[in-house]
Amino acid sequence: MLKMATHKASHLIREMRLVKTTREAAEPFHFIVGTTARQGRLRLRKNTPRLVMEKIGPLAADPANRIGLMFGPENTGLTNEDLDYCQFSSTIPTADFSSLNLAQAVAIHCYELYMATGTVLPKSSASVEYANSFDIEGMYGHVTEALSEVTFLDDANQIYWMRSIRQFLGRVQLTKKEASLIRGICRKFLWHSRNRIAGNRTDTEAVPPPDNR
Repeated sequence: MLKMATHKASHLIREMRLVKTTREAAEPFHFIVGTTARQGRLRLRKNTPRLVMEKIGPLAADPANRIGLMFGPENTGLTNEDLDYCQFSSTIPTADFSSLNLAQAVAIHCYELYMATGTVLPKSSASVEYANSFDIEGMYGHVTEALSEVTFLDDANQIYWMRSIRQFLGRVQLTKKEASLIRGICRKFLWHSRNRIAGNRTDTEAVPPPDNR
């Protein structure tokens, strides 16, 4: 791969970090654009690269925000599970082809991102500390646990509802403090729920059985 890189891009190959899972790769990023040619009821809303980058531009203007672009293999693309880690979805309009060559897709998205960030003026106000993927995934873990506790989620519908919740909260652009707040609410809810159940069991055990004589 290093032999194929240009001289100015060789440092990107040398500094590239390899990970085993999509979740691990997504952890440092605050906002991720997932690229896909497929559309479906459970997928993110369809947007062109230009429209997506117009939304990303103001976020990328703050150097504290880490922006990621996620591309899938040419033969399969990104899975629904991969897109769960993305707040934005981008689809390149094509006439008769469902997808483009991966290198072409990368070039188009990088160009649109460059054009979008070049027209955004740096903000003078204090930057917002957005939650990164590590914070968000920890929050979703607690949300899943709390909703399962009240049987809103079960084995049959968990993927469907959690994907809908991810898409909704992904549009909100949660800050680190807000994600921590949601986790705190879920933890407190779980604590009360489990202690109430444990208390009921203790009370039941303490009551002597009725005398049926």
